[in-house]
Amino acid sequence: MRNHRLYELAIYLGKKMLFHFRDSLNLLPGKLDTLAKSLSPGLRVKGSIPYDEVTLSNLVSMRKRLLDYIKQDILLFGGVMQKAQEIYWKLYTVDIESKITLSSLALNIFRMKYYDASNWPIHIPNKNEDTFIRCTYYGGHTDTYKPYGEDLYYYNVNSLYPFVMKDFPMLGGALVWQGNLEGKDLDSVFSFIKAYVIFCDENRYKHLIRHSELIFDDLLGENNYIVAYHSNTRIDSNYWNPPKNSTVQLAVVITAVARIYMYPYISREDCYYMDTDSVVLGQLLPEELICSCLSKELQYVHNIGYWIIPLLGYLFEKKNNSPFESFVFDTFERRQEAKRAGKFKLENNIKRGIFLARKSYSLLTQEDDGIIKHKGRVKSLVDKEWFESQYVDMSRTKLTSVESNFIIDWERLNVSKKETLVNLGIRIGNKRKLMYDNNLWVDTVPLDVTNFPGQENRI
Repeated sequence: MRNHRLYELAIYLGKKMLFHFRDSLNLLPGKLDTLAKSLSPGLRVKGSIPYDEVTLSNLVSMRKRLLDYIKQDILLFGGVMQKAQEIYWKLYTVDIESKITLSSLALNIFRMKYYDASNWPIHIPNKNEDTFIRCTYYGGHTDTYKPYGEDLYYYNVNSLYPFVMKDFPMLGGALVWQGNLEGKDLDSVFSFIKAYVIFCDENRYKHLIRHSELIFDDLLGENNYIVAYHSNTRIDSNYWNPPKNSTVQLAVVITAVARIYMYPYISREDCYYMDTDSVVLGQLLPEELICSCLSKELQYVHNIGYWIIPLLGYLFEKKNNSPFESFVFDTFERRQEAKRAGKFKLENNIKRGIFLARKSYSLLTQEDDGIIKHKGRVKSLVDKEWFESQYVDMSRTKLTSVESNFIIDWERLNVSKKETLVNLGIRIGNKRKLMYDNNLWVDTVPLDVTNFPGQENRI
């Protein structure tokens, strides 16, 4: 068990293992019904049980129905596992039962068939390196730009992360620490660096001179200075506890490049909403898409009058290819997606859309199909009418009960049904400034931050 997730329960007699139980969801993520339709369609469909009607008093009367339900689940799961084993053995000569999770299975296949350690060594960071790099790891980007729109276009990028892994340069070899990067051209390095960009008034400027290790300062205008300074970045030693095979530097590069690849589209004036690899726009995209430049955001920062001054960091060797190139290419060839990777596809023509927050929107397609997305336990309680009324009054909340059929009590290792009272409302994002017209939210604009300390969670 790790992080409250049970991977395996093994029963031993002395040193001999009699049998073990594993959570199949860790190895084959997905609903059994969906997996069965894809891998074993000839075994009939998965049944269903009205959980609310099952009580201790009617277990005997429902005995046959419950047993039939369990038997069909076992049959379907057996068929799914058998087919999955056949596929993996045929392609990679790997027994999937030798691995507990899908990630460990994928890593085993990558090492066995695709990893070239002599030409493309992947460095495993030590404690200091991992801690430094992990500070730059932000994951996917999701945000709401305009709350309401009509006649919109919902685009999705085909296989964004695999596309980045296959086509973009990656970090190679061991890290090289550079304690002084002052004067270094950022476009000439492929690295993780720590830098400060401060746009401050005279009072803040005088404070920094007295109480910090100043590196650089300049007067930009009346009562406005730009300064760079060192600060104490020590972190308690107990903070670092990564997996043994942690290669955080590659995860950071993949997600960062994916963000930059999406930047030309999410920075458009007609962008309403974006979620990592998808974007909702007010205008159609051209058929030929221009690839984004990796220094696009850096150029934007310079254009509005800021300067980024590198202080220190880890430098990598820049590889013009990727250790995942053959792995992803092989997968694409089987899925016939190689030519479509990185290209946008029009998922839906939207007649009307309401975007209240990250992971919370309501769409009506041109075919009058409704699409609702709302993250959290209350997602089953929201509908089109709730989004419409919530948009008119964003402060509106409603006390309601949420029923959960499977709540885990980790202290007693029990699974039970629980009803909880929650406030149904919306939490407005704090990463952009909201703009109103007659008390109605109509748009957002970037935050104007002149003093970075204390604003880390908003920028």
